[in-house]
Amino acid sequence: RAEYKLPPSAFVKVSIASEDGNLANEVESLKRAIRAESVEFVDKAADLAMPSKLTSLGAVYLSLDGLVDKAAERKRIEAEIAKISSFIKSSEAKLSNQNFVSNAPEAVVAEARRKLEENREKLSQLEKLKEKADKILCEMADSLHSGEISATPVYGASYKHVCDYCDY
Repeated sequence: RAEYKLPPSAFVKVSIASEDGNLANEVESLKRAIRAESVEFVDKAADLAMPSKLTSLGAVYLSLDGLVDKAAERKRIEAEIAKISSFIKSSEAKLSNQNFVSNAPEAVVAEARRKLEENREKLSQLEKLKEKADKILCEMADSLHSGEISATPVYGASYKHVCDYCDY
């Protein structure tokens, strides 16, 4: 919640990928504990394009639909992708350096490999989130353009035409 600046009072939609069949019996308790509007159980192999955390329950996915500014979220994701890509590149360079691998303590090398894999996984998840954000933004723009959604432009000091403001 904090990463996406969601207030603790906001009810969210959550999906949980878990092998624990008993969790379904605890839906109401889970909803209260995590302030969820709904809790959906999905297959453990599900690869949802949503922010997630691995917990003792399994992978918990947070739906951001209707909770965040999608254009701002897309920009945040792009910045995070750039940051993690840079970290991955430097980690790969460090681990390909035979002097580092042979001279550093085994625990340090193992930790560097663990962080590299963790960041590769995070990068993959962020790229899926970016694809989803792009798809949603394009669908919104198409709906506006085709007239499916009626919109009265809001004119402000920073722009005169809404289409000049929107990249889509």
